[in-house]
Amino acid sequence: MSRRLGGLDDVDPAAVPLPPGTEVTTGVDRVAGDRVITRGAVGRVVAVADGWIDVELVGAGRLRYRRDELTPRKQGLIRYARRRADAWTRLAGGVVIDAIVGSRLWGLDGPGSDEDRRGVFVLPFPWTTGLVEPPGDLASADGGRAYWELGKTIRQALRADPNTLEMLFAAGDQADAVRDPIGAELVAARDAFVSVEIYGAFGRYALSQLDRLEHDARLADHRGRVLGWLRAEPTLSLDQVAARLVEAARIVAPTAADAQLRARDYVKQLYRSMYDRGQLPAREWRALVAFAAREAGHFEPPREQRPKNAYNLIRLLDLAIRWLESDAAAPPLRVPDALRPTLWAIKRGEVPMAEVVAMARALTPRLEQARATTRLPRVADVARAEAVLRAGRAEAARRHLAGEPGAARPRRRGAAGRPVRAPRRRPRRRPRRRPPRRRPRRRRPGPLPRTRHVPMIETLTDAPTAAVIRAHLAREAARRHHLVVYLSGAHAYGFPSPDSDYDLKCVHVAPTAALVGLVPHEGGAEHIEVVDGVELDYGSNEVGAVLRGVLRGNGNFLERLLGALVIDEDAPRMASLRPLVRGAVSRLVFRHYAGFAHSQIRAAEASQPPPAKKVLYALRTALTGAHLLRTGVLITDLGRLCEPYGFGGAQELIAAKRAGERVPLAAEVWERWRGELGRAVATLAEADRASPLPATPPDEASRAIEAWLVAVRRERFEP
Repeated sequence: MSRRLGGLDDVDPAAVPLPPGTEVTTGVDRVAGDRVITRGAVGRVVAVADGWIDVELVGAGRLRYRRDELTPRKQGLIRYARRRADAWTRLAGGVVIDAIVGSRLWGLDGPGSDEDRRGVFVLPFPWTTGLVEPPGDLASADGGRAYWELGKTIRQALRADPNTLEMLFAAGDQADAVRDPIGAELVAARDAFVSVEIYGAFGRYALSQLDRLEHDARLADHRGRVLGWLRAEPTLSLDQVAARLVEAARIVAPTAADAQLRARDYVKQLYRSMYDRGQLPAREWRALVAFAAREAGHFEPPREQRPKNAYNLIRLLDLAIRWLESDAAAPPLRVPDALRPTLWAIKRGEVPMAEVVAMARALTPRLEQARATTRLPRVADVARAEAVLRAGRAEAARRHLAGEPGAARPRRRGAAGRPVRAPRRRPRRRPRRRPPRRRPRRRRPGPLPRTRHVPMIETLTDAPTAAVIRAHLAREAARRHHLVVYLSGAHAYGFPSPDSDYDLKCVHVAPTAALVGLVPHEGGAEHIEVVDGVELDYGSNEVGAVLRGVLRGNGNFLERLLGALVIDEDAPRMASLRPLVRGAVSRLVFRHYAGFAHSQIRAAEASQPPPAKKVLYALRTALTGAHLLRTGVLITDLGRLCEPYGFGGAQELIAAKRAGERVPLAAEVWERWRGELGRAVATLAEADRASPLPATPPDEASRAIEAWLVAVRRERFEP
């Protein structure tokens, strides 16, 4: 399936951005002191500046390379980097909030501190209504700027995410942080996200992370001991190091052998984790010994174990207490003067981790007291947050429909916050022979056309039953707009019996406004009921989910859109959609039909003796899939398929099924058909191997379907 950010077949590993943290492989030799680090060395990007990339290399320290001298170490990194770069290129113009955060916001910055920015971006209308889930994050190549999508921002803020709340309140105090009225509306509503949830999201989270840091600090001490021993005595074996570690770390276990085993496991985890971080060239003991001989003296701890994280967690605890104690919407985000020297000392690594943890535990009683006495609301104002999200997406949609470029085009606002028109510029004079042309006034899109009754059901059943079905569909159509109503089940498969139910499987189009809130409401339904003696099995899925299923090879959804027994449909829309769906059929359907056929065979084997219905369902599934794979044509009527594929004996089963839903098969008949079902599944597998269909939907077909969907969303948009 095509992705909106472009395919990956043409990804150039030498061209995608390499943000800090990316594992890379070098493509040239480099001199490091008196050594030559040959090409193929593995390392991790630590800095990007002025066209150069600093890489921490295994066994060589930090060296500098040009971009074209490095490639990502793993294919997944290439894909991620490409998608991130494409998202930034296409969506950075939609940033509506851009605030300074981090140490500069907290008053803890120094001469070498970076300027970190966080904010919010708004997706263009087609990105929120298409088939592919759009990016929820944007990040610059150097990692210094990161932005969350409007909906994601609001969801994070509702659960009192610290980074999100700090960004919103910082933006309100920074003159140039708000770039667009959509961002202004969000910042104006930031008080709606403040609640007692701050206790858990800030305070308890910080305490739990400090406990983890304390644990990691003990492991780091063990790591330092192991590396020190190996550096002093490179000939030590794994068992010898484990024995020393048992004594040094005072490992407690039921027996001495158990303690030795725990120590061995820790050492193994050490070199495996170092390999995963790109610090060792191999995941083995010898690589750890070689590393200790070269690097043990200046080993850089993992990011989560650095003092910077510890000081930030203490800061979060303090902010949580002050926020819970405050009567105002938010206390100052700047660290109090009395606490700042302590945090500086922690950041510089001058305070042992045990003292940091003790400091945090000393703050716990005050945190609990602040929660008990706080005046903050228990929960955030979800209704207000929902209104902000809907207003922001409605404005983005309005700009798209009006042809205004970008989702973040600013509009001037008056003192009361209402939009005001920019002063009209004096029009340029034109020659009389070229009078100005008036742009035609854009009409507001109207509702989708009513569905058209197809006189199919009247030919399949008696008039009273058809009237019951029509009345039921009319009630459901009042709740949702049916794109198509398809009669599935035994009627579509060619073997209905007098007691068969009526499977009414539908596809509907939800109002666009219902899909852009915090919780999208697709309006689906599924129920079984008996009306005047007629059993109705009704189900409806929203067209977006259906089309995503079509592109993944979902046969149920394909049959709804391409099947023959159509009762109602939105004729103009279906006439334009069906050719697109046919063009998107691929060999992915094999998995659906094979899986369903196998499940039907298992159900038949579980029934002794099985009814003819179960055998027919398995056979119908296999042959429908086989025919679709061979020809690209969807036929669900088993009566049309069994003869061409060599299963003419199924006519006998069809006749038995038409006599009743639960007519059992004789034991000898079932034994014969058990082998025939195996042959049917083999026919399906052979059709897959010989299929002329593409392996996946062509990109142009996926894009055409998405364009169709966006057009329908646009028509269903009500500003």
